[in-house]
Amino acid sequence: MACCSEEGARLEVNELKLSSTSALNTLSKQVCPSCSRKRMFFCYDCRIYMQGVEELAPHLNLPISVDIIKHPREKNGKSTALHCVLIAPTSTRLFDAPNVFDYRTTDDRRNTVLVYPCKEAISIREFISRNGPIRRFVFLDATWFQVRNHLTTLLSVL
Repeated sequence: MACCSEEGARLEVNELKLSSTSALNTLSKQVCPSCSRKRMFFCYDCRIYMQGVEELAPHLNLPISVDIIKHPREKNGKSTALHCVLIAPTSTRLFDAPNVFDYRTTDDRRNTVLVYPCKEAISIREFISRNGPIRRFVFLDATWFQVRNHLTTLLSVL
């Protein structure tokens, strides 16, 4: 199994390095400076790290841009989309539906991929042979029950 490093080079999983989490064990809940709610490592409502956490967290530049469109009923505290935003802030955008980016207005629309399982889906290899390299992945952050309505909204701007 392989993955990409910050520089985009392929790394085998056994080459990855794990850091100690002991520094995280010394932290306790803090009051968020923006909303005044108590949070542990980050405020999922304000989308910011708590004091002392940002310097402990990894920062990545992903080899491809990522957009995450969060369903309005998806709870912030349950959503894992924020992890991508915090760890890779220059590569990731998070939109709260129905306020989403209009992909029809961008030059790389042909190179933007909605990641969603369906019967009409094609392989990444086939997509690249038809359209060139992928520049952006779009992910939906919703439950399976919410996703149909979410898709309808999104398809109007793709």
